[in-house]
Amino acid sequence: MVVTLTKDEAVVSEETETTPDPKPARRIRPVTVAVAAVMALLLAATVFALVSWRQEAGVAGARAEALDAAKRYALDLTSYDYRTMDRNFGVVAQNAAPGFAAQYKQVSDQLSGIIGKYEGVSVGTVLDAGVAGGDESRVDVLLFIDQRITNTQTKDPRTDRSRMRMSLISQDGTWKIDSLTLV
Repeated sequence: MVVTLTKDEAVVSEETETTPDPKPARRIRPVTVAVAAVMALLLAATVFALVSWRQEAGVAGARAEALDAAKRYALDLTSYDYRTMDRNFGVVAQNAAPGFAAQYKQVSDQLSGIIGKYEGVSVGTVLDAGVAGGDESRVDVLLFIDQRITNTQTKDPRTDRSRMRMSLISQDGTWKIDSLTLV
């Protein structure tokens, strides 16, 4: 009951107290759901793109490092002097994975007698090289190499043209020769 007083009289009236209607439950609109879904997809696509980009950058960096190493190693393989053979062959062995190092030792042991006997000298030149494939742990490189060879058996130097596929593996942060194939 509500009592209202005026200057001259008092008026009594009966009013029922009304309570405001409770707020209707908020409904999630389909448009809101669609926007949220699109945002989630965009976020997922962005994360995927960043991860892919980082992975590709890692592979590209590994390939570039392996290519540089392959060029150096190819020069080491194709350059030797009968006066410093042990040092020349030792450099190659240091840059080889164990399996290739063992194979290389067998071949170099056989060749060292002939190279020494005929006073052989070879100077290798990498004409071109490129990555044939690979990832962060293994890379295959194709190399085009010329060797200028002199020895006591030939009057004039001769040039041998070699084409090879060198496979390198990453071991302890260093690229090592794993295999070598003449192509």
